[in-house]
Amino acid sequence: MTAKEIEGKVIARLRLQHKAYKTEQSYLGWIRRYNSWLCEQRPAGASAEKMGAFLTYLAQVEEVAASTQNQAFNAILYMYRTLGVELGEVKSLRAKPGQFERHAPSMGEIKAVRDRLRDANGYPVRLLFDLLYGCGLRVSEPLGLRVKDVRMDRRELIIRQAKGGKDRVVKVPPSLYTCLQLQIQSARLVFERDSADGVPVQVPSALGRRSRSLCRQWGWMFVFPGHVPVAHPRSGEVVRFSLHPGNIQREVKRACTAAELAVPFTPHHLRHAYATHCLDSGANVHDVSECLGHASLETTKLYLHAQVDRVQSPLERLASVA
Repeated sequence: MTAKEIEGKVIARLRLQHKAYKTEQSYLGWIRRYNSWLCEQRPAGASAEKMGAFLTYLAQVEEVAASTQNQAFNAILYMYRTLGVELGEVKSLRAKPGQFERHAPSMGEIKAVRDRLRDANGYPVRLLFDLLYGCGLRVSEPLGLRVKDVRMDRRELIIRQAKGGKDRVVKVPPSLYTCLQLQIQSARLVFERDSADGVPVQVPSALGRRSRSLCRQWGWMFVFPGHVPVAHPRSGEVVRFSLHPGNIQREVKRACTAAELAVPFTPHHLRHAYATHCLDSGANVHDVSECLGHASLETTKLYLHAQVDRVQSPLERLASVA
């Protein structure tokens, strides 16, 4: 079986299981890299031994992170399962996962960056920045908001199909009500122009097949629509997607440089800051976990920092020693 045929089988299975497009691209990238390595190295042995040798190569030669190696492991395992190949025990040198302190920028740093943000090229960067920090969202979550998921009467946002395929509800900070309403009005103008031009909005493929009219309904319009229609990477149809996350990532990076921060941060760090600042102010860890959409309370507890002020250094008592 050729590499192209293998990729075709993997793509068909991924789409049958409604895997995300990013997952599809990630898996295909690792499968191509693995097949290329097999052609160059030509290792002997069964499939499990070849896979183990590749993972060892990633750890020893490429020195990849543990998470990267695990991603490669999952992609290659998925390929073999798609092909119906039963793997035995995969023996490899695994990268050791580290324990890192999650960087949460201070309120002062966040304000310094926010003051230097600009809505460049018509992108509502400041509003997105405020939603990320004010609601503890992942970067993709406000960009994926549809008009139907904004409940202004209840001051709520419904985050659909977030990480782990879960929906959750988050409260909108009162300071963002007016800005969010203005953004919806802006999206309405784009929707009306697209309706006149016959440009549909992108909807999940499974829903789109069941109801052809969804892509032309106002409720399914993105709150943060992209500036121009683009071809769908799977179907090739020209549709309206949401804004690309690179727009806010680029502006936050520029603002961090302008603020001359010692440790610059990315938009995702605003989620860490939300969790840390909420817990530091006395919020209940269970409530914060629900707002963040964590599957496990242990994940939220990682933001609970030790009360180091309670530990007095013995150096301070040294002067009193006779």
